[in-house]
Amino acid sequence: MDNRFSAKELLDDAIAAVRDQEIDRATIDGASSRAWDRISSELAPHSDSNRDFKIRGCSDIQALLERYKAGRLSDGHALIVQDHLRECMACQTHSSHAGSVLAWRDSAAAQKPTANHLRRYAAAAALLVSAGIGSFVYRDYFLSAPAGSRATVQSMDGSLYLIASSGQRPLSAGQEIGENQWIRTPRGSHAMIQLRDGSVVEMRERSEFAVTMNRTDTTVHLERGAVIVQAAHRRTGHLYVDASDCFVSVTGTVFAVDRGTKGSRVSVVEGEVKVQRGAAQDVLHSGDQIATNPAMAPIAVKDEIAWSRNLDRHLALLKEFSVLKQNLSSVRLPGLRYESRLLALVPHNTVLFASIPNYGQVLSEANQMLQDRIQQSPVLRDWWQNNGGAKANPSVNDIIERVRLFSSYLGGEIVLSASLNTNNRMGFVVMAEIQKPGLREFVEAEMKSHGGPPLRILTSAADLAGAQNGAGGTQILIDGNIIALSVDADSLRSLSARVHDPQPGGFSGTPYRQRISDAYREGAGLLFTADLQRIASVAPSGPREVLNRTGANSLKYLVFEQKEIVGKTENRAVVSFNGLRQGIASWLAAPAPMGSLTFVSSEATVAASFVIKNPSQVLDDLIAMASAKDPNFTQEFAALEGKLGIHFREDLANTLGSDATIALDGPALPSPSWKVSVEVNDPARLQQTIERLIPEVNSQAQQHGKKGVELSTIQSNGRTVYVLKSLDNPLLEPAYTFLDGYLIIASGTPVLNRAIRTHDNGNSLNRSNRFTSLLPTDGQTNFSALVYYNLGNLAGTVADVLDAAKAVTSEQKQAIKDLANSSKPTLIYAYGQQDQIQIATTGGVFGMGLETALTAGGLNRIFQIQLPGTRNGKASYK
Repeated sequence: MDNRFSAKELLDDAIAAVRDQEIDRATIDGASSRAWDRISSELAPHSDSNRDFKIRGCSDIQALLERYKAGRLSDGHALIVQDHLRECMACQTHSSHAGSVLAWRDSAAAQKPTANHLRRYAAAAALLVSAGIGSFVYRDYFLSAPAGSRATVQSMDGSLYLIASSGQRPLSAGQEIGENQWIRTPRGSHAMIQLRDGSVVEMRERSEFAVTMNRTDTTVHLERGAVIVQAAHRRTGHLYVDASDCFVSVTGTVFAVDRGTKGSRVSVVEGEVKVQRGAAQDVLHSGDQIATNPAMAPIAVKDEIAWSRNLDRHLALLKEFSVLKQNLSSVRLPGLRYESRLLALVPHNTVLFASIPNYGQVLSEANQMLQDRIQQSPVLRDWWQNNGGAKANPSVNDIIERVRLFSSYLGGEIVLSASLNTNNRMGFVVMAEIQKPGLREFVEAEMKSHGGPPLRILTSAADLAGAQNGAGGTQILIDGNIIALSVDADSLRSLSARVHDPQPGGFSGTPYRQRISDAYREGAGLLFTADLQRIASVAPSGPREVLNRTGANSLKYLVFEQKEIVGKTENRAVVSFNGLRQGIASWLAAPAPMGSLTFVSSEATVAASFVIKNPSQVLDDLIAMASAKDPNFTQEFAALEGKLGIHFREDLANTLGSDATIALDGPALPSPSWKVSVEVNDPARLQQTIERLIPEVNSQAQQHGKKGVELSTIQSNGRTVYVLKSLDNPLLEPAYTFLDGYLIIASGTPVLNRAIRTHDNGNSLNRSNRFTSLLPTDGQTNFSALVYYNLGNLAGTVADVLDAAKAVTSEQKQAIKDLANSSKPTLIYAYGQQDQIQIATTGGVFGMGLETALTAGGLNRIFQIQLPGTRNGKASYK
């Protein structure tokens, strides 16, 4: 035994370990059932209304709900019902008929909520749920799967069996396999299975899988053994392989999955494969391999697929894609641009300026390498003809060639500018430099051969003089070495004048032009800028008044940049101000340590942390904004303080520190596990303020027919924990305590205890590999604010709850997990400086990479699913 720790500390750790031990569901259900039968049997004789009534399951619980809500159950039965409602989603939704347990049903017919202090707790929970869950899974995933077979036996060597509860029967070539029907190859057998989407699955001996489909996707559920999948190219959806301990997502590729006793191994022959292992996701390419168990040593991909009947073809493809991958890595993306000749041609009243590199040459080089290799390799050429772009989309090469030809006439960048005309309306122009003759002839030929939107080419003064704004769609100006597109003829005439007679001053002498030039000097990739000050000056009076009240009228410029730096994509937005930040924008403090983040675990779904300058300043600004809108607000505010017997500045704002964190940390359903940690300077005074507010909360509640709340204390590990219990909703029991200068509030005592243990043992989010792998490389030690989210953590909980409530099919449940598991953790961070705020992330644009965007964009559908017990067919969740 380690003598550095006292016996008491060791005992506390042992108790915590036992408390946190996870017990399997079957054991819990069995114990609960036996306990319910025994307790209900013992208690029944003492209650006339419940004599001889035993609680055996959900139906008995639901039969007691009305008496439970009316307070007519015995203490024992009420305790059983209350405990069951905490765990069972189906009974919670059934209870919503009476409008109590969880307010997740449609509330259109409910009375308008009254203003009371309980809103604070509801708002906090709602904020965390909406921030953590956002929404769920596209409606497409819940539409019926297509009718008919899911696969066909293409060929086999030996035997192939269909496995069913009634036994097994042999299959032969040409026979169809239905939805979720399991097939197995015995010892010494081999089979080729063609899926409905055209993909082919090669089965090794002693392998077993089933196929399921929804409207867009196909999933191969691999129970055991090894398969090689030749995934067909498809316009929509994906092919998935579910091996239980890993989940593989592909479209148009060749890969192998081997699932055994020790774990699973995924090997890629060609293409790209995404492998999800818990919360981690890996992207594999040709020749790559990954295993779910470190005990599974890597082996050569050619050895992994040595059993295949198509081994020679797979090995040849593996070699070809390895060569192609190496060749393509030599293609250089456009370098950063440090100046722009087009910048001198934008009008003086420009308020938006964007610049992107000309990617035409890169696309051309990559396509040329591919085509050269296809011509050199019969294996690659066969793959291209049968599975690649030539068959899947005959116009791919044509489109690439047209883009290459058009871009070959242009310079290194394409610029979009927007300027304000005399009526304060914006005119947009897209322009580029012409680097070789023949562009007009090329455009005219393209218009003639391919059609498209109406375009009018302007090349002379007469053409420009006759052009009209918006007439005939987009108009193209070709003037000297400049090509420009716009629907605004005035903007093109103005541009032509600057091309022929550049005037000194104008836009070149403005501070906005200087800010854009600064961005170029630091190296520009994708660049977007806006003159916020000028745009705000022409805004309608209503929005302008809001800007003035919030201090946003001091906004100056917005600059967004995305560029490659040492092989890493960096996204950064900078909002600058005229002078020091004011109003709401000034609340964000300079980068500083965030102690509140240490109460959030590494398994958190969402965490938002921030550092503010001064809570008292925030209060002053809020009062000033409210007073500007309502001259009587100051008197009303003073009257409120007199009624409550507190001073918000001294008793509340001054007691709080500068950093805070809000998190969804733990199961999101059926009850969200939320927590809030806030730095506190004077815990004793803050607790006194809370205790003085409780009577007023209850007074307001009673005026509206409610019972209010009850504040009680319990002792936990020598620490005082405060429990704020709702007397109207027994499931609402937030708890809080003070620890190490922080107030920690949680959705319940267990969540609070986990937050404290996370803080004590140092296993917090900010120390986890998931978090630290997302940190930027810069000179900063701290952040002013950050948002971390990992939508993948929601998959299991949500899918299981909906499945338990019989709200989704097994295929829909899997689709939910598939979509959520495809998302990656994301970190968005901000730095507050005296006259600007920087917001940045790495990867996709502000964390919204393609997968995340699809996930977040589709999550808004799951809470529209109707669960049992909802009224009038309304959605259970909002």
